[in-house]
Amino acid sequence: MKILHILVDGPSADAEPIINEQRKEHELEVVDLSAGSVSYDALVDKIAQCDQVVTW
Repeated sequence: MKILHILVDGPSADAEPIINEQRKEHELEVVDLSAGSVSYDALVDKIAQCDQVVTW
């Protein structure tokens, strides 16, 4: 399963253990919107390509 985690306000202590656990069994990508250099066109493409999207 392809999972995309979108971090709205950057990394958090709540998200980290879940992301690390899911990374063991799934194809996973994390996008940090607080980084400021996010291409929203590319983000929409990533959302469309994933089976599950989680926002934090």
